[in-house]
Amino acid sequence: MKRPLVLLIGGVLILTGVVAAVLAGQRALNVLNAPKVCPEQPAQIETIDGTWQSGPPLLQGRSEVKAAALDGQIYVVGGLTTNNAPTSTVQVFDTAAGEWRESTPLPVALHHMGVAALDGRVYVTGGYDDATWKADVKDSWVYDPAADTWVSIAPMPGPRAAHEMVVLNGLIYALGGDAPDDPHAVWAYDPAADTWETRAPMPSPREHVGAVVVDGLMYAVGGRWPVFGSNLDVVEVYDPAADTWETRAPMPTPRSGFAIGVVNGYIHAAGGENLPSLCVIAQHEVYDPRSDTWFAAANLPTPRHGVASVVIGDRWYTLAGATGTGDETQRSFSSVVELFIPGAES
Repeated sequence: MKRPLVLLIGGVLILTGVVAAVLAGQRALNVLNAPKVCPEQPAQIETIDGTWQSGPPLLQGRSEVKAAALDGQIYVVGGLTTNNAPTSTVQVFDTAAGEWRESTPLPVALHHMGVAALDGRVYVTGGYDDATWKADVKDSWVYDPAADTWVSIAPMPGPRAAHEMVVLNGLIYALGGDAPDDPHAVWAYDPAADTWETRAPMPSPREHVGAVVVDGLMYAVGGRWPVFGSNLDVVEVYDPAADTWETRAPMPTPRSGFAIGVVNGYIHAAGGENLPSLCVIAQHEVYDPRSDTWFAAANLPTPRHGVASVVIGDRWYTLAGATGTGDETQRSFSSVVELFIPGAES
């Protein structure tokens, strides 16, 4: 067996093979130290089949980023980069060609904004526009791929960041987040009228929440409260016909800033962070809305928070994100792309 070369540097013995591996990992993930992964919660008895695969990395690593899927293209918007600076960069992944390209940047640099796609366009709302983490942005924009332009639209009723946006019945809903005017508020945007309307408030305020739509109902999952506070396991579902909220079975692993998506009618949640413990979460859990039951699935290979997520077909993409938490977020942003492919019966 070939012995590793040992160097004496500054009175410290260093294995050169270990140094090479560490440096390679730093270049791939832009992280100074190995990420601290949260201890796992007790596993659920039943599991959901499926496997993770690596995809082509982003052209630029970042965290606290959002994405939307449009006609087989994944638009990754904004985020944090070096020195905690927001970016206006937009990168687009062609899932058929397996290639990334740069797109027209946002009108302003943002992180922690809301992003959604509807009727061939990408919508962006709110977010933080600097490194102060002050929620004072209520502006909104829409991107038209045909014209390759961003256009301002009606601003949200109030500033909001670290929130979520989903499409439901032709409207774009904004909920959760750091919303100083009213953290319970739920707003619905009508693109045809370019107007916002107020809906029934979310019972549990939370930022870095996950939200998805299944069978005409909107699910708000996890998050944390107060701002920069403790993680929540809360799951609440909104019925637009009745304009009411109900509580569902809690998520086994409380988390915030995580990836969430719907694959074959199941809600997938993976990654995230535990801010008080300064650790990232690997666990991947799956919710069946029909039985109000949670299951376990294969862990996210690269635990991250502030990660973007979209579903195309039966592929659930997780993109970018930070492998560290707290102050390490600005030094641990990544360009990682990992996608989950469910088993035949999942």
